[in-house]
Amino acid sequence: MELNDFYAHLLGLAPPWKVKSVVPKGRADEVDVYLDYDRTAHFPCPGCGLARPACDRAPVQTWRHLDTCGKTTRLHAELPVVDCPEHGRQSPDPPWGEAGFPVTFAFERLIAGLAGDIGDMRKPARFLGVEPGRVRRILRRARTAAEIAEAEKTPAATADDTGGTEVPPPARQPRQLPLFAQNDLSFMNRGIQAYRAMELDKAVDLFSSHRQTYPNGHDAGSWSAAAEFLLDGMRGAPREPRQRAQALCGLWDALEDRMESERAGRSVLAAEVKRAFFCRVIEELDRHRPPDAAASSASAPPPCAGTEGRPPGRDVPSTTEDSSSCAGGASPEPERPARMGSPAAAPDVSPARACPLASGAADPSLVVPGGIPVGYVLLHAGRYDEAIRSLQNSIPEMPRNAAVYGYLGDAYRLRGDRKTARQCYLEACLIDPAGIDWRHLQDEDLKELKRELSFDYGSDQELAAAWLPSHARLEGIFEPKVVRVNDGLKEVADDYLEMEKAWAGEKNPRLAAKLFFRGMILCENEENLRFVKKIDLVRIRRVMKEANPVLFGDFMETIAGKKRSR
Repeated sequence: MELNDFYAHLLGLAPPWKVKSVVPKGRADEVDVYLDYDRTAHFPCPGCGLARPACDRAPVQTWRHLDTCGKTTRLHAELPVVDCPEHGRQSPDPPWGEAGFPVTFAFERLIAGLAGDIGDMRKPARFLGVEPGRVRRILRRARTAAEIAEAEKTPAATADDTGGTEVPPPARQPRQLPLFAQNDLSFMNRGIQAYRAMELDKAVDLFSSHRQTYPNGHDAGSWSAAAEFLLDGMRGAPREPRQRAQALCGLWDALEDRMESERAGRSVLAAEVKRAFFCRVIEELDRHRPPDAAASSASAPPPCAGTEGRPPGRDVPSTTEDSSSCAGGASPEPERPARMGSPAAAPDVSPARACPLASGAADPSLVVPGGIPVGYVLLHAGRYDEAIRSLQNSIPEMPRNAAVYGYLGDAYRLRGDRKTARQCYLEACLIDPAGIDWRHLQDEDLKELKRELSFDYGSDQELAAAWLPSHARLEGIFEPKVVRVNDGLKEVADDYLEMEKAWAGEKNPRLAAKLFFRGMILCENEENLRFVKKIDLVRIRRVMKEANPVLFGDFMETIAGKKRSR
């Protein structure tokens, strides 16, 4: 059997697909398999499934496949592009994997099986030579697929505990507004629409009419309870606009707490309800905004003003400028506002949890009472560009507030800029990882890593958060933080030395985590450190090894791998 035919048999290929060539790389212990297809073949449109001829070829894609005799095997192919009159130009999935995903179905099943059997994610990643972040993404896909399969078994229309009627969509179909077709649910349908439009009085009345008219019909209790909760809370909130905005942020947090407890920690609130709620908060702030504050807000620069010609993320303010002032154990801890609102028992709405400001006077166009950034409200209202502008301008008011950097990262993430978002998250971690609003964080990789670390560090959430940035850097979630000599390197070095001095006197595990991460940053800026005479890299690495020998070993392997690849 020819080598090409052998691999076609292993992959289970059938016409029009075939193996074009197999290229073993002896020294690298790798095998590259190049796949091709018959040019006259027809392929199904991903949208409708109708067969269409290939009109073009997509750029080459690569998939990691199961190893062949211990050799890392990768598949390469230019997928066909079909032009459907209804769905446009798209590439159908090949038989071995999914278009745009980096591994084959077979490799995905292997990862999921190993992780399930071992009960850990990092061990299979190390065994197979795959980045942990990629393994985490594969496992998340597997869970999502299982949830969709389970949801498809449920009735088409069922009320959930969050006051929503979510109809699970078929794969690749856009999510539609779920409406009941039965006549006996007309009140409920109209109540759902009113609730999502924040017409709370109308929603409560419609849900009540539904219960009275159809006492044995579908249960609208959870919808009605959520609408009444918000309505009562808004009626009881202060009338002064800025105090009211603070109370409404606390009200929403209280609603999330309530739903989360009723669903055993799972919150499934409709996104459009949340946006509508925070849009209402913004409307009330704008309606009563003082003229001078409005002018200040209107004159604010655009989100990325003055960043032309700079690489992405350079408009993210750095925390290294004043980091030495808060280094070590002797200085006070930075502010750690876990959330913008506090759990409260509605309708008696408590104020949102305060975020203490670094300065005494707060710009009313940037911060509402309680230290809540206006950018936080804009973020949850779905106004991401305005949120970015406001949060960037809030940083001088709260320069040591990790939550503000976290919200800035969320705004960039929701706007589609993951690279800049993660730069913001890294800056937040340099201030204090425990101060980030993890509940609302928009980066699933970071949230899942934190959940895993909480088990590794004995359910100590603060310790897990302290070690998270180092693990995130090793797993490739965070990119190296490049610090130039005249752009904060001296401050990072001073910060590290102060922490090292404090750690020598008290072996605090959380301080060790902060020290380790700063040591990583200095080691990855080795070339620039020759201009900072007071830093000894040998000593830094010795301290890092003492702080966490296992993680230090992984870090040194990463550095060695980079040197080999140069």
